[in-house]
Amino acid sequence: MLVIDGVLQRVVADLYAPVTVDNAPGLRAQALHQLLSPTLRQVGAISGETAVWIYAGGTEPRRLHVITEGVYRRHTKHGVQWRIHQIPLGRSHVHRLEGVALTSPARTAADLLVGRGCEASRVPLDTLISRPQDHARPGGRLGQSAGAAPAGDVALQHRQATLRRLTTHTTVEPGLVQEILSGDRSPFPCEPARAAALVQLLAQCTSRRFPTVR
Repeated sequence: MLVIDGVLQRVVADLYAPVTVDNAPGLRAQALHQLLSPTLRQVGAISGETAVWIYAGGTEPRRLHVITEGVYRRHTKHGVQWRIHQIPLGRSHVHRLEGVALTSPARTAADLLVGRGCEASRVPLDTLISRPQDHARPGGRLGQSAGAAPAGDVALQHRQATLRRLTTHTTVEPGLVQEILSGDRSPFPCEPARAAALVQLLAQCTSRRFPTVR
């Protein structure tokens, strides 16, 4: 009723805020923070498409993606779906917003380029471009309806659009993304040539000059 009366605005799940509070990255970060277990709040960093939602807004995430190197308990509040990624996360890859840990814009871009923290497909972007129909997740429901585009095309378009939203609302340094992908301490890692190619695909997403899907 308070939403109808214009007093509250829904942020995510069953969390609300006064309409006088700007629905900005800080508010979204604090809201998602409330959905995590106490352990994840201490050792985890919100990542992937979930981090993009914090930075850029838009449609709320279907699932919470969190990176952690520590121990955690499988529990979240409010019945929200989530996925834990237990992979290395350097301190320089973490950004804090209103005290909430999330992956930096560059680390978020790197994760999305290799398919971590993605909903519709979990393969690297270059692989998804080359054979989209082979790599769409069977359960990925993004844009699926009668007469809709094939699942692989939808997954590719969604990944490209997500990367563009990230680069539109934050500053993503290509050189830093490439270092994260192929550096000596890379959590991935990629060969330098492939990392450079992925960064080029990131630039194409930003400019909307998407590669042709074959």
